[in-house]
Amino acid sequence: MNLESKVRGCLLGLAVGDAIGSRVEMRTADQIAELGGISGHGPYAGRFKGAGRGAGLWTDDTAMSLDVARSLVERRLVDPEDVAQRHVATFLRFAGAGYGRSTREALERIKRGVPWREAGQEAGPNTGLGNGIPMRLAPLGCWFAVNRPTLRDVGAAQELARAARDLGMITHRHARAQIAGLLQAYLVQRAVLTDRLDPDAILAELGRWARVHEAAWCDDPASPDSIGSRLEQVRLIRANGGRLSEVLALGVGCVVHESWPTSVGIALARVQSPCGGAGDLTAGILDAVNAGGDTDTNASMVGAILGALYGEEAIPADWLEGLQEATEIRDLASMLAVPVDESSWTGQRCSVCRRPQFRTSCGWTCPDGHGGADPLEDVAR
Repeated sequence: MNLESKVRGCLLGLAVGDAIGSRVEMRTADQIAELGGISGHGPYAGRFKGAGRGAGLWTDDTAMSLDVARSLVERRLVDPEDVAQRHVATFLRFAGAGYGRSTREALERIKRGVPWREAGQEAGPNTGLGNGIPMRLAPLGCWFAVNRPTLRDVGAAQELARAARDLGMITHRHARAQIAGLLQAYLVQRAVLTDRLDPDAILAELGRWARVHEAAWCDDPASPDSIGSRLEQVRLIRANGGRLSEVLALGVGCVVHESWPTSVGIALARVQSPCGGAGDLTAGILDAVNAGGDTDTNASMVGAILGALYGEEAIPADWLEGLQEATEIRDLASMLAVPVDESSWTGQRCSVCRRPQFRTSCGWTCPDGHGGADPLEDVAR
């Protein structure tokens, strides 16, 4: 399967999961069942009697993900300041509808002139723990997958961690939320780069990444609510032959240590099924929606993972009918699938933050706006 199909699948899977889930957001599983359950959208709209939104309309989950994708395409590097300003513009265009409290308050601060590094809500026991980071960082995983040949010589894993933390910090300063965003981007990267994921192996790998970063970034890395602990619970449920209902019992709300590990568990439960492709993707998204809770975000994260793995072809054509800006999303994904032209690399990195620099119409640029650069003498072109 070609790379373009996988990146398209990721963004379209994200958007269609968001659109389907948004119709019953924050309803319980029982309430959704009373509506007859959710089986798709577009031509299936008549089955959504009583559901809240029109078929095909997505929310802030997709809007903010597209902000990240457009910035990566146009800037050709990770530029948190540019992403922050795009988030603010989109927030104003949506009049703040559907945005979580932490995200809404952070974007309002940026609008008032607060720097992006300082805008996110201060981390606390019950603050800054929403799922607003992993819901929007799938495009970052796509970008790193596409540009891995260029970035491997400056440490792709370290660069991805730095980039995910910076982009997450725009709205959330709690390290646990930032780690979930990093791992969602990494899982998408892995899905783009392979045709088959081993669910048990990837859970073990994600768990190791979580523990390493929680030890470095968190004050309470051993918390039962840590991302590593929740991923271990998902792994043990699978190892003991548990049902999907046991994964869902870990939580489907908007708190990141419930929402993201559960969404990963939903996606990986469908990866192991024998049918593959469209059957896995549609079933995974519908599992996330019919579970209730933060249905739009959870289904969008599942859709991003499975779309990146199985590609655009796995998304039913009738699910895409009437999807808001479907053509624009497809075209943007195609541009995201084009590697950064190495001729635009200056062969230098910033003398302050040490990030690789790329030429733009304004000369070479650094995401943090620093001036001055040093040769990358230790990097082979």
